[in-house]
Amino acid sequence: MPGVYLASGDLSVLGTHVVPLTFDPGAAKSKAADVAAMAVGGASLAAQVAHGINSARGLVRLSPETMAALKAGAKPFTKDGWNLGTLKDGNQFAHSVRWAPAGAQGATSVAASAGPAAAIMAIQMQLAEISALVEENIALTRSLLQAVEDERWASAKSHFDAIAEEFGHANALGEVTPSIWGQAQAQASETKLRELLELSLRAARRHHEELTALETSPARRTWLDTNARSVTQEAQTLLMAHSAWLRYQALRAGYLHRTAAEDPQDAALLERVIAGAQRRDAEVRAVAFPLLEDVYRLLRMLEEGTGSAWKKLFPGVRNREAVRAAAGYVATQLGALAGHHGAYQADPPPAPVEFTLLPLNPLKAVTSRLRWILREGETLVAVTKSGGWRELERYLVFTSSRILIVREGNFLSDGDVDQELPWTSVRTVAKVPDSDRDDGFDLRIQHGPVEKPDVRTFALRDSSLTHRGDAFVKRLTALVGEETGIGSISSPDAAVATVRTD
Repeated sequence: MPGVYLASGDLSVLGTHVVPLTFDPGAAKSKAADVAAMAVGGASLAAQVAHGINSARGLVRLSPETMAALKAGAKPFTKDGWNLGTLKDGNQFAHSVRWAPAGAQGATSVAASAGPAAAIMAIQMQLAEISALVEENIALTRSLLQAVEDERWASAKSHFDAIAEEFGHANALGEVTPSIWGQAQAQASETKLRELLELSLRAARRHHEELTALETSPARRTWLDTNARSVTQEAQTLLMAHSAWLRYQALRAGYLHRTAAEDPQDAALLERVIAGAQRRDAEVRAVAFPLLEDVYRLLRMLEEGTGSAWKKLFPGVRNREAVRAAAGYVATQLGALAGHHGAYQADPPPAPVEFTLLPLNPLKAVTSRLRWILREGETLVAVTKSGGWRELERYLVFTSSRILIVREGNFLSDGDVDQELPWTSVRTVAKVPDSDRDDGFDLRIQHGPVEKPDVRTFALRDSSLTHRGDAFVKRLTALVGEETGIGSISSPDAAVATVRTD
């Protein structure tokens, strides 16, 4: 379990988010200032189980700077066998914190209790990571879907409520008592939740397969405009059923934990329950994450634009605030589903541009939209403007994998892409001979099949092209060469640089 650590004492001084470490009998009997808790951080530490679950008063985070210093060989001050840290009151040192790495003392106790304790914490780590899913699920349903008539969603919600109530009792008592476990079983939730999970996974996978089969941005955008609401509903039903099922598994694990330390069979069963929960959790995340990420990118594109395309998803809503709120709910869920902290950026920066061929403000407007369109690992080579008195003004976006052709107004308002040309389909990129002007030149792009290629010419206009045009075209020919295996320029004259694949 990366990024967690055991500690004891008053966790309020840590300055980091903590969540209850449940099903710990010692926690229910301890002082309020010494409540078992879990903090999930970004440091790459393995969870250490010290003196059994009853003496593990919490999980805390060490900062990346502290971890870097420790790995570099720095040592804390020690006294009487304990490492020392410092607390302050105002501007003065007030107290020394005494701590020891888990396992530094009481190795026999650790060996005896690490298995059951580590197992019960494993599922609690999963619960901590997805703790916001249900709350955001309900909020998103109200904002984006308004009313859900789907029977599966309602069934998952009712089972979740029943299991959540027993889960709350277990948290309050610090353990899963026979009465709590009996009541949880009486709801017949596991069988129903397994059915709901399978149906939701099947529907979500179908949506994912349909979307991934569409290779171009225009096709994907059209599909999302039509299906975003149904995709969201399926994803939310899946997350609701999964959250309920995982809590049921946590209750079962908590009940087994009562006897796991003394009964090897219960200890083995506990580990199997946890392993099964982890496998299912990974499966759900793998299906739900890409679907919700596509919906999120669409919502952010509509939120930041100036057009009215968002009204298709939010009929009857007066302003764009609903779009912003829905995007926030989805972002929270994506953060929980990302698998580990720091893996997901809700607000990524615009991609850097290799060739700056537009003034700063227009370039920033374009790249702020492009960050919701560019794929993972795709880099931005250049953005150029094509115009002239005989044609509409367009932007040509050249990336490491494709060319996007967009109409300026439609793209900036709603993020619409008119045409997408993968470099694998491009046969020739060339500067049109004798087309140089003071403010640019004409660019010819040939793409499509050998038998009947499509040739388009664009009048690129910007003063920076005058002195960087040749280098820019040479870079584009290299991109064609990378995809086709032809890396050389057929013409010795850089001014008419061309790559041909036929």
